[in-house]
Amino acid sequence: NGVLWTLLEPDGTPPQEIIALNPRTGERTGSTIRLQEGVDAKAICFAVDGRLLVADAGPAQQVHIYDFSSGESPRLADTFGSHGGIYAHPAGRFGDLRFNMPSAVGSDADGNIYVTHRGSTGGGSTVLESYTPKGQLNWRLFGLHFVDMADVDPESDTEVFTKEERFTMDYSKPPGRQWSYEGYT
Repeated sequence: NGVLWTLLEPDGTPPQEIIALNPRTGERTGSTIRLQEGVDAKAICFAVDGRLLVADAGPAQQVHIYDFSSGESPRLADTFGSHGGIYAHPAGRFGDLRFNMPSAVGSDADGNIYVTHRGSTGGGSTVLESYTPKGQLNWRLFGLHFVDMADVDPESDTEVFTKEERFTMDYSKPPGRQWSYEGYT
């Protein structure tokens, strides 16, 4: 709509804001989105349909979707992902739409939504996921280990643990495809 939307870093005074700037002068246009209390926005992007996507690393662990179609101030229209993310019941269970500290969000011309979130609290790890507009997983890439060591459960050689993750092994699959990410511990 001819403006540049930017996410303001939190200044300790809630709520966090997304503001519109004149791209030529850098001055505020007066349009502001005040995010809900508790939202810890890390990234924003516009989807092809004009909706604004906001990656929230706060308690909700979701993507908030704002609609501009009413002609008035943008309004929260929907959320994407499980409320609470990986911390929702059962806490720590990894799975589709269970984000862990979402840090980036994107969208493509087909309306697919891309979310980057953490695989661990110590940093150095990332999960990148692509979903259809209806929330079906397209694909997922893992970059879970920076410096870590895995250990096999002495009771079962198919259960493997690192400092923060639990994996299940299926040795009948080809190398590199034997593991599956089961949980954040």
